[in-house]
Amino acid sequence: MFFTLSTQLEHMSGSVIRVPSKKLAVISSLMEVIPGKSICVKCKGTKLLCGKRECPILVKISSYFKHASSKRNIEGASPPSVFIGSRSMRVSIQVPNEKFGDTSVYSNPEGRWIHMDLKEIVDMRYELIGGYPEKIEKTIDEIREINLSKKSVDVEMTLKRAPRSKIELSDEIQPIGPSAPLLEIDYSQRGSNRSVEKVYYEEDMPAREAIRFLYERGESVYDIQRVFSLGMLGLKSKRRIVPTRLSITAVDDSLGKELSKEIKSFKTIEEIRIHEFNALGNRFLIIMFPGAWKYESMEAWYPGTTWNPFGKRTYVLSDWEPFSGRSTYAQIGGCYYAARLAVLEKLVSEKRQASVLILREAYPEYLMPLGVWLVRESVREALSREAVKLEEVKDLLNFLRYKLRIPPEEWMKNGILLRETLQQKRITDFF
Repeated sequence: MFFTLSTQLEHMSGSVIRVPSKKLAVISSLMEVIPGKSICVKCKGTKLLCGKRECPILVKISSYFKHASSKRNIEGASPPSVFIGSRSMRVSIQVPNEKFGDTSVYSNPEGRWIHMDLKEIVDMRYELIGGYPEKIEKTIDEIREINLSKKSVDVEMTLKRAPRSKIELSDEIQPIGPSAPLLEIDYSQRGSNRSVEKVYYEEDMPAREAIRFLYERGESVYDIQRVFSLGMLGLKSKRRIVPTRLSITAVDDSLGKELSKEIKSFKTIEEIRIHEFNALGNRFLIIMFPGAWKYESMEAWYPGTTWNPFGKRTYVLSDWEPFSGRSTYAQIGGCYYAARLAVLEKLVSEKRQASVLILREAYPEYLMPLGVWLVRESVREALSREAVKLEEVKDLLNFLRYKLRIPPEEWMKNGILLRETLQQKRITDFF
């Protein structure tokens, strides 16, 4: 189970997270605050469907991280990195204390975090100390200037008090470490990123165009999300500071819509392709079918996982879009858009289109939410590996039975694309 009444939690790598015995009663109390079983799976701590002010699951997990720095003077190289809270709207500049040089790994998961274990990721993120100005208008220009940098920026922060021992967890964002009000900040610039600088000062360029401009010039999607959240892109009259969680989905969705337009004129693939990757207690299968662009993402949360900690059954969620796209927000949340972007990147690179189904099984080893980067990077990693190619749909059923714990019949019952593919014959099947 996610939390067992013992003194340790084990994850995939074999390492152990120790749980003090005195906190076992607190863990047990979760059973009393978790609402109806399926609500948590749908909410994932973001919608507060239970009616509580804070997610009880995340509050309890966060309570285990109590080793924050007691220093008020923080010096280090910001990756650069910022975090903007969804409710507080605090703009926090993040600095790993006494870490200098290239610290980009602290904020950019691309190609790196996916090969680390959970403890490494959480410990690294917890090293980032946040300083947030109590009056943002006084320091927003300085924070934006830091985030124009191409490289890590040496920063000195004086905090009002010692950082609060708390880590913020979400299914959408990367783990966020301790923070405190910022009194003073000093930094040394190491040269601006010219692409970011161009869209920052180009105040008549719509945000969608600015996002595409940066992406086409090789800027990381994580860097684009960061500058978007700081209100550094778009028409001058429409620039706003955006919570980090929303900026992630906004950029993924914007790029996804642009790339989907591009692939719709490409030829379709000619066989069924299956890509696979396992990471941090999650298994991902990316299945591509011959045919016009369609996309479906399905998630199965096993008992003992983050969002199904005390359930007795596995909950399956699904969202999809036809060739014409979708106009409503996916109930799966940011994971839907992150995975879609990764799939579209692959199709664009091959100049092909396909109907794509993503199946994700989250097992009890997935101890805590790490953010949608996990989905994006897992799908990217899977698609970088050689595909299993099948000619017959019947072979796919056997493959799914072999690879996944949930039988194909359950996926079909809860989704659309697999059921359509298996049960509906195309006109071309008769020729």
